[in-house]
Amino acid sequence: MKKILLIATALLLTSLSFAQKTPCNLIEEQENGKTIYRGERNYVGTNYDDFRVCIQYLYDGENHCLELTLDYKQPLTVEEKSVAYIQFPNDKEVELELSKIITNNKNSKIGCRYALREDQQKIFSEQTITAIYFSTKEYPQVEIAELNKYTAKKLMGRFNCGINTLGK
Repeated sequence: MKKILLIATALLLTSLSFAQKTPCNLIEEQENGKTIYRGERNYVGTNYDDFRVCIQYLYDGENHCLELTLDYKQPLTVEEKSVAYIQFPNDKEVELELSKIITNNKNSKIGCRYALREDQQKIFSEQTITAIYFSTKEYPQVEIAELNKYTAKKLMGRFNCGINTLGK
């Protein structure tokens, strides 16, 4: 009886380890020889009709990042030293500096990665984002105001899991 229970437990643990191939159900990709992990793509509207924004959690092998992918109709220019302002409940605000720009002119997309400093990780893993503000050369004040609560909770969950699991 003990052997059957032991074998059943081993099979259960083996199946569970294969069921979750990546931590936090993140998508695993290879980029320039490094493994990166990203959360789901969440498209949100802005105060402009000319483009939409995808927000997602990303771990680039070194940093936990908030990635904003701009899907545009007219060409956009993102300044290398731009910042994004992230608002949380109770009017708390965090300023993130742009760490990497990924351009894809073929698909009319620009990826903007904002790496979190270590002192910023706690608020991203414990609080939901309520709004995001950033700019491009053509659009001086892009607002993602009143972020959908479901999307914000899902994003917070990815930050929480990624920060507590990856890069340790």
